[in-house]
Amino acid sequence: MSRGPHRVRKSDITKVVEATVAAGVRVRSVEIEPDGKIVVIADNADGRPSVQNEWDLVK
Repeated sequence: MSRGPHRVRKSDITKVVEATVAAGVRVRSVEIEPDGKIVVIADNADGRPSVQNEWDLVK
């Protein structure tokens, strides 16, 4: 029998964000998924999100 999803604590998020910033990546936002997975959305230096939609490139 499995346990419930991992409860994410503020300290978990702090550690992830600090490690991301230490690696030289700007953090745009942080998302917590229902299964406890922490997703960091990076930000480019020009302010655009690093994740691009393929349709943004279509002219």
